[in-house]
Amino acid sequence: MRQVKKHAVRDNVANAVLARSPLYKRRAFLRTLSAVLAAAGLGDFAARASRTQADIANLPFWNPKLPIRDRVADLVGRLTLQEKISLMYFFQAAIPRLGIKRYNLGNEALHGAVRPGRFTVFPEAIGLAAAWNPALIERMTTAISDEARAKYNRTGGVWNKPSGRYGNHGQLMSGLLVFWSPVVNLARNPRWGRNQETYGEDPWLTSRLGAAFTRGMQGRDPKYLKTVSTPKHFAGYSWETGRMGENVVAPESYFFDYEFAGFKACIQEAKAASVMAAYDAINGVPCSCNRWLLTDVLRTMWGFEGFVVSDCGAVSHICGQQHYVKTPEEAAAAAINAGLDMEGGWWAKYPNLFNDYLAKAVALGLCRESTVDQSLSRVLTVEFRLGMFDPPEMVSFSKIPASIIGCAKHVALARQLARESMVLLKNAPTANGKILLPLAAKAVKSIVVCGPNAAVAVFGDYSGNPIPSAVTPLDGITAALPHAKVTHLVWPKPVAKAPLKVPSISTDQQTQIKQADVVVAVLGLNTHYEIEGMDRPNIYLPPDQEQYIKDVVALNKNVVVVLQSGSAVAINWINDNVPAILQSWYPGEQGGTAIADVLFGRYNPGGRLPVTFYASEADVPALQDCDIAKGQTYMYIKKPPLYPFGYGLSYTTFSYSNLKLSAGRLSPRGILRVSFTLSNTGKRKGDEVVQVYVTAPPGKQPRPIRQLKAFKRLTLRPGESRVVSLNLSIADWGFWDSKLQDYRVDEGDFVLAIGSSSAEAKLTARIAVRV
Repeated sequence: MRQVKKHAVRDNVANAVLARSPLYKRRAFLRTLSAVLAAAGLGDFAARASRTQADIANLPFWNPKLPIRDRVADLVGRLTLQEKISLMYFFQAAIPRLGIKRYNLGNEALHGAVRPGRFTVFPEAIGLAAAWNPALIERMTTAISDEARAKYNRTGGVWNKPSGRYGNHGQLMSGLLVFWSPVVNLARNPRWGRNQETYGEDPWLTSRLGAAFTRGMQGRDPKYLKTVSTPKHFAGYSWETGRMGENVVAPESYFFDYEFAGFKACIQEAKAASVMAAYDAINGVPCSCNRWLLTDVLRTMWGFEGFVVSDCGAVSHICGQQHYVKTPEEAAAAAINAGLDMEGGWWAKYPNLFNDYLAKAVALGLCRESTVDQSLSRVLTVEFRLGMFDPPEMVSFSKIPASIIGCAKHVALARQLARESMVLLKNAPTANGKILLPLAAKAVKSIVVCGPNAAVAVFGDYSGNPIPSAVTPLDGITAALPHAKVTHLVWPKPVAKAPLKVPSISTDQQTQIKQADVVVAVLGLNTHYEIEGMDRPNIYLPPDQEQYIKDVVALNKNVVVVLQSGSAVAINWINDNVPAILQSWYPGEQGGTAIADVLFGRYNPGGRLPVTFYASEADVPALQDCDIAKGQTYMYIKKPPLYPFGYGLSYTTFSYSNLKLSAGRLSPRGILRVSFTLSNTGKRKGDEVVQVYVTAPPGKQPRPIRQLKAFKRLTLRPGESRVVSLNLSIADWGFWDSKLQDYRVDEGDFVLAIGSSSAEAKLTARIAVRV
């Protein structure tokens, strides 16, 4: 916390003091400042604090009554060049002579705050996308940011213990106000190791969820930010192999029509206060020193007013990996001159490049100190907006109590998100002619639970540690069947570097499988198969699991496969031979309970796929090929997929009728109102995700088969009908025109398809667009 009166409201005495005269308040402020400086280990300076603390407290940048712009200018003007630079590195240094504490950026909150300590763990981002529910995402990030502020309030923003995957470095990455989330790159190809962190392959869905995420993280206070949301990785990042030096070769239209959508929404609609530049280069220019990207697009076109941080080590890679320039001084200057404001260091040849070389770059005339001032001012403006230089009693978020972390309300929200993320891929009749799901809990006398993910809670990457024990699929199923025999077939632990081996099914296990009323096989992936730094070699299920499920099905046909993954998996044999398949992604701390809720009918699944499940490896272009028109995503797919984008089944049925359009002809600046009647024609309460796709008239460039342009998740009771109304902006139907340097809507007849997936239109209509 960057204010010197940090403990003033933590005891009754201080509360009484704050109620007294302004003079008394000032003296209390100075006494607290002296204590903070002494605690910071400032040696002789601390000993002299009584003579200088009044001067520090009276500096204009500490005055919360002044405009932030004036306070930032005052502070920047008091700093030496090296002090300025020290505040432009993600481990910001303390500046004792001005009463400024160190602060460390770089925390994560993809699906719950990661560190320090324990927080609520929600489903992985790809699962959140499968819920197709922006309002619920904003509720989640409101909870995440509440927990972060609560921990910040309790710790004062300082954490000196090892934390998480970073060990002793974790203490340096445990700031609780600036988060490097969400990931709004697109899951263009199922082999990418970080698809699990995304919201899927579609620009519109990603833009809606990314904006919702950002709003919840930053809060709605008119003066203060609750936390900072940092959409990443800007831009083009979509594979791991060679990622430190990857060069994305693609036309402008690829970025404006596809890749940029999530970033633009986070910035223009949700006012994200920070953006992370990606590792890759775009057409030869590294993102961290790409002026077209960081200045022309981000600031000039989109009006971004926050600060840009590099990914960890990316500034070093400008010279060390990508060889765009020769020296670290040139790399520092190239980044600053292009519009980068803060270096995320580590994991590189020059792990602290700004601190070591930026001042030299200024001295060499490679960049100006005024440019450094401009970048630092952007960083400090955001920190002032966080209230880091203000007394805590002025910041409404300082009152969030620690008791909110992992509270019952947040645990229930984690369960609800996990429930809504579940996608029912198949639910066919078994040998007796009956649909297998939902299972009648009272009728199940014996059940076998097996598979590599049955007894583990797979969270996915960038995950925190929950306060309550995480619920595994086995836990959830066991709790749902208190009177049944639940048999768990333990999956053998993998041997490091040994080839995969199909687990043998013993004679006793064969008997247990044969005699079971139903078998639940929890199969899929985990971070040994897909993670940052490692792409998938193919889109199939690991071969040991493929053979194992064949062996199980040979013994018992009443099998439910619960599939866990962060990306699409080609499960053709399972689809052809197993009656019920539930895609559960990486469902968070309450995932096991949510899986059981769906299997036993306590919740009717309504999730929809945010990615295409391709049928074959041959159907997917090379990972490094960014030309989506070659058959990538549902927009350009050339062969029928195993499961289409937007697909998902339910335990009930829905009908669409009575389509009405507000107009049959509109201008490119018009608004089209679409309305229709949605009816639950089944016997169960359920959710339907209505989806509106638009097909543009043929153009000079390849146009998508269809594009998602609106959606809404609704819950209907059995027999209920509801009129659904959606507004579509015709301007959103445009494509990038490089000559105009703007979007242009084609004239002609557009086709609207309204339905339950990208491949199933229930209603269609045409609308003419004319200038």
